[in-house]
Amino acid sequence: MIQNYFKTNTSELEIVVHDLGGSGQPLLMAHAGSLCGRVWAPIAEHLQNNFRCFAVDLRAHGMSVAQDYISLNWRDIASDLPIVVSDIRKILDLAKDEPILGVGHSLGGTCLLLAELMAPRTFSNAWMFEPILFTSNPIDTLERTQQMVAATKKRKTHFESRDVAAARFLSKPPFDVFTKECMKEFVNYGLKDSQNGVELSCKPDHEAQIYVNANSGIAEETSKVKIPTRVVFGQDDGDRVPALKNALLQTEIDIADYSDLTHFGPQSHPELIANDIKNWFKIN
Repeated sequence: MIQNYFKTNTSELEIVVHDLGGSGQPLLMAHAGSLCGRVWAPIAEHLQNNFRCFAVDLRAHGMSVAQDYISLNWRDIASDLPIVVSDIRKILDLAKDEPILGVGHSLGGTCLLLAELMAPRTFSNAWMFEPILFTSNPIDTLERTQQMVAATKKRKTHFESRDVAAARFLSKPPFDVFTKECMKEFVNYGLKDSQNGVELSCKPDHEAQIYVNANSGIAEETSKVKIPTRVVFGQDDGDRVPALKNALLQTEIDIADYSDLTHFGPQSHPELIANDIKNWFKIN
């Protein structure tokens, strides 16, 4: 495995940031919950002619190891991103207040929005696929977090090898839509060696904690985001997508639909997603 990364030191832990290469405007990519930064690599391959791509391992994911006492509140996870961006500016010799481009998926998209709300001008422009944006309705937050926690508890965590893990993930939803390249990145960097094989880097207890610590009211807060932002949705899976769209319609955020994609559209259609990202940043 080729490893090209640096570590950002926050007040609580080290955050790993993968340098995915390229040239042009700097771009930071944030992954979905339970995944890792390197799942963006197949997408970055299609962006490298236009952008210098970096991908972060959010706290408690990938190589960003978090002890059990570390907060996994979403705002705390998001608070790491402005520090990461500051280090990217130093690496690229940019002005200390120069914003960069942001790309996020699911939890990663939510963290981009929260980071920009907490530290304006962290990003100049943002693109995201299905960020998790809870409304201020406590029932909405409770029901969805309970569903996500239940799914986490069913997840197998240990495997004999990375090949065995990849085969299992690709055999059933929701990971069966991953391309082989995306799955290879996930098992290489989203799993770690263990005594009897490999195990998920994002512990199920940590993932469940992340969902339990979900912040309600984020959907309404998006109206305060002042940078150009595009939110892309996949197929409708019930009440979730319409509720989010209704909240976003009250903002200046651009909304797009790819109804043939699942929640893991970035991992199933990397070239399509890369083209949408390029087109968005090109016109904004």
